[in-house]
Amino acid sequence: MKKGMFILISLTIIIFLSLSVFGFLYIMENLQPIYWIAYACLVSAIGIIIIISIFSHRRMASRMQQMQTKFRENKLLERRLVNSEDIALNYLPIGMLIYNDTLQISWANHAAKEIFSNVLIERNLTMVHQELAKTIEKREGRF
Repeated sequence: MKKGMFILISLTIIIFLSLSVFGFLYIMENLQPIYWIAYACLVSAIGIIIIISIFSHRRMASRMQQMQTKFRENKLLERRLVNSEDIALNYLPIGMLIYNDTLQISWANHAAKEIFSNVLIERNLTMVHQELAKTIEKREGRF
């Protein structure tokens, strides 16, 4: 629990107890039953309200803590996923190319750049490898 909230709850309890004692002493002077009933109802209602607010605050703080933990775990998982994708796409010994409808290369991994020994991005696939371009145009094989 935060220090400010602890101080606020402590002050509330101290004020409640001091007013309860003051009210009890006042009622002891006036021994009429209506005052006893009103005082008991008032003290009970205020006590119940204080207890409910303390427990609801604790539950809300616990829920916030759970949400923060879940958010941190999701961010960590997302970072790991991005790193895994980067490793899988860029450092596998299999050449990979991404091309558009006009067979212009838009992305290539490190293995593809080493296999073709040149810059591939924004080049036409027919300039890089004619047989591969013909195979892709015919849609032969698995792509």
